[in-house]
Amino acid sequence: MAKFLNSHHTIAELSDLFKNSEQFLIIISPYLKIPNNFKSILKSINFQKIDGRIIYDSRNSLKQEELDFLKNIKGMKIFSCENLHAKCFINEKMGIITSMNLYEYSQTNNWEMGILFTRKDDATVYSNVLNDINSMNQNFQLHDFGILKKMSNFISVKSYCIRCKAEIEYNPNRPLCNTCYPIWAQYKKYDYSEKYCHGCGDHFKNLSYSRPLCSECLKDHREFNQ
Repeated sequence: MAKFLNSHHTIAELSDLFKNSEQFLIIISPYLKIPNNFKSILKSINFQKIDGRIIYDSRNSLKQEELDFLKNIKGMKIFSCENLHAKCFINEKMGIITSMNLYEYSQTNNWEMGILFTRKDDATVYSNVLNDINSMNQNFQLHDFGILKKMSNFISVKSYCIRCKAEIEYNPNRPLCNTCYPIWAQYKKYDYSEKYCHGCGDHFKNLSYSRPLCSECLKDHREFNQ
């Protein structure tokens, strides 16, 4: 169930959201002057394994200090967007919509509020937020530091068990749900024919535990991990 956050709790929950990101972390903040406590957290995250993306308002140019900091975080992608006013922070488990920018002054001086929601308990809200971010993809301009090739979706976490099509977390190294995996594990036939693409959920032939993605999803997966 969604949870109200005051200023203090917003900062604390944002810290936890950053630290607990395992698949992706999206930071949407029109104004950007990252407080030192959040800089320390960002520096500790391996963004070559986790998809990290920051979006700020193109009208608010970043100071060179901020650009230098972000450029030195390998794997971090930086986008600008016209007329951005939303403040949103989201990973594969939870999200926070708040009045607070990721801005030093906001953290120490402003009276802020926020709402925390989770993928597990607030699935519709969580899905709607990601869909809205994806719908804005064409308005995001990448600061091209030679890091990213454009993907069809800005971010996506919906994935499927290759045997029963149950919705599960994206993990091509274990593309079966908790019900189907123990059955498969009795024999561990990596080339045993399965039904559904782990990425898009469509029915395909020639899928297996060792090849859980259709050709299109495999292409996106390879581009994302380059």
